[in-house]
Amino acid sequence: MSKYITVNNTKYPKTFADFGGQYFYFMEKFKQYSGYSDKGNIKYDLNPTTLLNLFSTSNCK
Repeated sequence: MSKYITVNNTKYPKTFADFGGQYFYFMEKFKQYSGYSDKGNIKYDLNPTTLLNLFSTSNCK
């Protein structure tokens, strides 16, 4: 499993499928290491639509 959500730092994902199954993996890592582990649960039925919109409209490519 790749550790990069941005295709080896070369491009941002444009669709949920572009995450290659990594989105929820990184959400678990964030929860585990950020200090927010007791702040709620990750909703696995909620896809990152807003995040994808940010990537598609950002000047950062």
